[in-house]
Amino acid sequence: GGFGEKAGIVYRAEDGQPKHDGKRPFSADLVHLPYAGEEIRQFISRYPSGAFRSAGVVLARGCPGDCIFCPMRSTRTRYRDPDDVVKEFQVVAQLLGPSAVWTLILEAFRHPGGIEEFAKRLRRKRVAITWSVGARCDFVKDSAQLDDLKGAGLENLYLGVECVSEEARRRVKKPISEEDIERTIKLATKCGIGYSLAFMTGFPWEDEKYLQTMRDYIESHIVEGSC
Repeated sequence: GGFGEKAGIVYRAEDGQPKHDGKRPFSADLVHLPYAGEEIRQFISRYPSGAFRSAGVVLARGCPGDCIFCPMRSTRTRYRDPDDVVKEFQVVAQLLGPSAVWTLILEAFRHPGGIEEFAKRLRRKRVAITWSVGARCDFVKDSAQLDDLKGAGLENLYLGVECVSEEARRRVKKPISEEDIERTIKLATKCGIGYSLAFMTGFPWEDEKYLQTMRDYIESHIVEGSC
């Protein structure tokens, strides 16, 4: 089809005036998105060997959280076809190695059915790769769940701590507690899963005392590759 035949496209008509045929209907999930393995292969192969150490594959979009700094806040989490994502993981692993792939899910453990189904497909297909995923500390509570994901290749949790005090996290509308953070680190360590702690800086309330607190916090939690 051409311009004017499908909703969701803004275009300039023959008379020079902009036209908009309305919004597309909202999709409850993302299973309609096509397999992109060949595009991934072509993109990575275009660059010299060693140009990439890892590549991310999108399993889901959206996040129901309300963090003030995130453009995807307050949106529904919607998943792609997990079989397509598994095949894309295999493409990345073939090109960059079995530990080079990670998947983008901002809060994989808020509603964990999607990530658990993905892990089930990896085991069923006997795909021997390791991968990482984003998680929010207040939803990581189950060591049996982590053990199960570890068995499917989960190697690292990307934990958005963002700020070094509970008060600051409340100000950015991400009210995770120190207890949540420490529990998640202990559970991940117990299950043999690595973790990365992500921080943000540049907020208007920061002063030298806050920044020193951040430096101390990072130094007290750092292990190789963790911050």
